[in-house]
Amino acid sequence: MKSIVLLGAGNVATRLALALHKTDYQIIQVYNQHIGAAKILAKKVSCSATSNLSKLAAADLYIMAVKDDAIPVLANQLKALQIIPPKAIVAHTSGSQSSLILESLTKHFGVIYPLQTLKKNRAIDFFEVPIAILGNTTTVRRKLHQLGRTISKQTIIISDKQRLALHVAAVFANNFTHHMLVMAQAICIRHHLKWELLQPLIERTFIQAHEKNLVQLQTGPATRNDEKTIASHMLLLSSSKEVKAMYKMITKSIQSAAIKKIDL
Repeated sequence: MKSIVLLGAGNVATRLALALHKTDYQIIQVYNQHIGAAKILAKKVSCSATSNLSKLAAADLYIMAVKDDAIPVLANQLKALQIIPPKAIVAHTSGSQSSLILESLTKHFGVIYPLQTLKKNRAIDFFEVPIAILGNTTTVRRKLHQLGRTISKQTIIISDKQRLALHVAAVFANNFTHHMLVMAQAICIRHHLKWELLQPLIERTFIQAHEKNLVQLQTGPATRNDEKTIASHMLLLSSSKEVKAMYKMITKSIQSAAIKKIDL
């Protein structure tokens, strides 16, 4: 399995293509609905570009690096065209979509899920990005795992359910955490405080994130059941019902986690 057709030219597709371009695998074609985007990425990895699915090249592996809701649409289009070679593997890169969404398209399917926030215009050491692999057969799993190991130092084989759980965990760890920082910055701005004042605290928080037992490291008024401080915080946030409600909800969650094991 050496030749690859990449379906997509966005953030994940770009970073994945650039990582694969440094290996023995060969991307022979980039497809995208917008030919301009396909050509830009294709030029970076020295291959052809197309915006016409009926003109897809024959390859060993087809990687769907498109938005989640576009995967079933693309799979149905490819199924109707019947242009995927019988022995070819088709894989998507979604963290949440089931691998079974490709079942009617081919007998050989799987998932290549890079666990990282990726931006096409922001360089990243892809070898540091964990890759979660799934395949519907032993052969598919082995081949996709071999590919994963060429672009990442941490490649694991997991199930659809585990991948979904990993994606949910990633949303909490990254997306929700980022939103909390956005809110913290907004509070600083509203009260004419320098955002930089929080940087040492934020850096310390993420250093501690490497610890295995994070519950034991939780601090703050919620952990101490400091109702007086919590009340003063709630009063400060009175101008925003949404933020105040979120503060109250997270406080209760922290207090609950402090007295019993989190059960999900």
